[in-house]
Amino acid sequence: GHDPVNDQYKILCTIVIASDLLRSLKSEHWVFVLEAGGSWKKVVTHENYHHPHAPFTLGRSISSGSVIRYMAWRDNYNCEVVCFDVRSEEITTILVPRTFGLYVSIPVTQMKADIIEYGGKIAIFEHSHLKDGGVPEIWVFEKEWSRNKILVVQPCQRHLVHDVELLFKGTTQDGRVILAPLKLSCRFYILFYDLQSNDLRKVEIQGIPEFWFDKECCYIDLRSMDESESESVIYLET
Repeated sequence: GHDPVNDQYKILCTIVIASDLLRSLKSEHWVFVLEAGGSWKKVVTHENYHHPHAPFTLGRSISSGSVIRYMAWRDNYNCEVVCFDVRSEEITTILVPRTFGLYVSIPVTQMKADIIEYGGKIAIFEHSHLKDGGVPEIWVFEKEWSRNKILVVQPCQRHLVHDVELLFKGTTQDGRVILAPLKLSCRFYILFYDLQSNDLRKVEIQGIPEFWFDKECCYIDLRSMDESESESVIYLET
């Protein structure tokens, strides 16, 4: 993230030690300033920050001003939004209520949810039951969490998500959610989900060698980058 006051770029690293199913969890946070001769410094947690956490394994972060936000597990049945102020290096959290989601009994480690911006606000896109029910949810945080929208995929587009294991891969600049299949099929593609119009668009990715599709178990990763990010390369002297 970027500290606009001191014009510094910083990296946040979270180290987690956890037992099976997160029954026991310890975490600590370190910050590295991207500058010549920079070094790691341990973050002193905020007085309102009480619980260790494990960031979502395949999660992403969003930035607003000098604050970076991401989702994390507090334990097997509780998750939260973690807020890191790049300038002050303070960490605070927003607990996601256990009533979150249509199916409140599923462990958070099995949920498919991630943080997005929706209408200029912090929100969570939850799609645990997209492949079997075609029903994702959007929860928005203002002073508290509220279920803003329950979407139902249009019948003519259900085949795009039915029985397909999809991963959340971020959002476009105009707010469309990007979903990608976990495994390679005969053709690799991504889905753009317009949350306002409830419309799915499928885009095939060309040029992947055919022999990859013959593998019994093949996974592929996808990273999105907007034009401003591609031009923001920082060179450091070592």
